[in-house]
Amino acid sequence: MKQRMAVVTGGEQGLGFALSELLLSEGFKVFSFDLKKSSSRDNKFFLKVDVSDEKQVIGAFKKISSVDVLINNAGIMRRSSTFNSSVKDFDLLFDVNVKGAWLVTKHALHKLNKNARVLMISSRHSSLPNNPGLYGLSKKTLELLGELLEKEPLVLKNNVVVKTAILGPFKTKLSMVGYTKDEYASRKNLLDKEVVAEKVFRLIFSKKKKLVYKNGLKK
Repeated sequence: MKQRMAVVTGGEQGLGFALSELLLSEGFKVFSFDLKKSSSRDNKFFLKVDVSDEKQVIGAFKKISSVDVLINNAGIMRRSSTFNSSVKDFDLLFDVNVKGAWLVTKHALHKLNKNARVLMISSRHSSLPNNPGLYGLSKKTLELLGELLEKEPLVLKNNVVVKTAILGPFKTKLSMVGYTKDEYASRKNLLDKEVVAEKVFRLIFSKKKKLVYKNGLKK
């Protein structure tokens, strides 16, 4: 049986790392796009990629023959209300969270196998009006990107399934951004990233299109 291939952006830490581990346990060959390698594992291949840089994304996909699972997980966080945010933060959030996912998906399209799965990792902040406003806006745009992807001719031709995980707070470095240690320690309802990864992983291969956070993740 041909080995299945997965691409995980931000695959060296947090949720991306946990999802990579689950894919490896199921026999996938995993290509991890990230800026810094965290560990070595059989069948996991680190590719140093800034997902907002098209040349780096194109170069990475030259090393990958085909894709069965693509997880757009790479993201950054900045905390501020929508109209108190800086132009610098706007550019950074949309470069990584939106442009990065767009570039990776764009250059993965011709590599996607029949019945491949593409997953967009979004956030409950995509439907919340307050801080972090621009982060939420970037995630809302990512969800729309997934909806547009479903209508792409190659996606339709190859029966590619596009899914979205709209996640709530869980324990990862990303969720710590903007908090002091004491503030972060006082936060409630923070799930372990491994728990979230298990639910997201099940979503990828289920008939469901979305996983939505609401006072915890629905099964």
